[in-house]
Amino acid sequence: MDVSLLLQMIGFAVFGSLLYTLLGVIPGTDETAVLAPVTLALALTGLAPEVLVAFFIASIVAKMITGNIPVGIVGIPSGVMSAPMIPAAMTLKKNGEADTAIRKMSAGSIIGTVLAIPLSFLLARLLVPFSEAISNNATVIFMIGTLFLALMSKNKIMSIVAIFPLSILIQSLNHLYWNLGVLPEGETVFISFFLAITIGPLMINLLELLTGGDIAAKYKRDDYLKTTIHKSKAKQTLNPLKILSKKEALNSVVATFFGVITFFMSPVGMMIFIGESIAQREKNEEDRAKMTVTVMNALNNGAYIAGILIPLLAIGIPLSGVAIGPGNALFNAPPVLTLENNIHHMLSEREFIAPVLIGATIAISITYVLTVKYANEITLFIFSNIPHEAILGLFIALVVMLAYMDVGMINIFGVLLIATTSGIFNRWGVNYGVQFMILYASSGFINLLL
Repeated sequence: MDVSLLLQMIGFAVFGSLLYTLLGVIPGTDETAVLAPVTLALALTGLAPEVLVAFFIASIVAKMITGNIPVGIVGIPSGVMSAPMIPAAMTLKKNGEADTAIRKMSAGSIIGTVLAIPLSFLLARLLVPFSEAISNNATVIFMIGTLFLALMSKNKIMSIVAIFPLSILIQSLNHLYWNLGVLPEGETVFISFFLAITIGPLMINLLELLTGGDIAAKYKRDDYLKTTIHKSKAKQTLNPLKILSKKEALNSVVATFFGVITFFMSPVGMMIFIGESIAQREKNEEDRAKMTVTVMNALNNGAYIAGILIPLLAIGIPLSGVAIGPGNALFNAPPVLTLENNIHHMLSEREFIAPVLIGATIAISITYVLTVKYANEITLFIFSNIPHEAILGLFIALVVMLAYMDVGMINIFGVLLIATTSGIFNRWGVNYGVQFMILYASSGFINLLL
């Protein structure tokens, strides 16, 4: 391997690890919002495909690990992927074990990362002979996944009811943009619609505040929200197998396996379904909470890594929530990368090994160590110096910017429409996982209606 290329891979992996170690701690920095634009910008510079892969793998591993910190300590999600873990993390915090929650979440992430890489390569090799058939039936696969998650969710009826209204809304906006000539016919908007679903609950809260009166009064508070951050006196170890019990480690392996084989599904939906299914077998509330945060993180990392690697290695089109969202630029960043000529076509399976291993190893070496050793100090600094409202404002600004970049001014209002509708459905029990899958499968459901 060329020494210059190797140094570039290491350099960009370090850059991605440090950048998303910082961003992961900040509440509201959704994975797609912060990963998609940076990855796109780097892809458009003509960066070598190996370097781009090393950067992206390091970034997602770092973001997944540090996203645990604000959840474990103050119960505020870093992004949408960490939101399902809040109840369990707050149970541990209530019992004075916030540091335990963070260490177990981080250990679960390591197990998920380490196992997902070889499993993804293996599954990708098995899928290569069927890649054309998979590509031709991608929409059908997404439709089946949507129905499965809807039927597995707590509010099954509302989740099923939401499928067609949201599908009509999403496809109607695409057709409106085509008819107005602001979007080339045949192209669809994805990233900004994806983020619209992400900010749905926040949008509903903002609209209620603007309404005023009794509706807005429920948000009023007379004093500042206070939280206490305790430093554990327990001896710390970096070995994830010593941080986790044997049962937690074994279930993390099982969760990672499910995360990899269901790479085409919404990671959020699978986190909720698999995580709760495994954890509910624990009778003690505290043990159940520890198991939940551990296996959800293992599945989270496994699903994210498989969601980008398997489409890149075996298929060549973005056939997963991760590939369609934060990793979309690895498949389609015209004129540098297109669906006909992207990283899948540029690199052989063997050429993927080095950047993937470099990215994951550097992210674990930097982010995991910092998270396990200094989570409390990092969180104290962030929460003492950066107002949460400023972060939420920055996040909304990112969504508005990406909406404008996708189509223009009209798409900002389209995104607000989707966010409001999504937020209402979310409040009625239609979780993020189901709504993201509806986004992927919306064209198929419309064709089914027709």
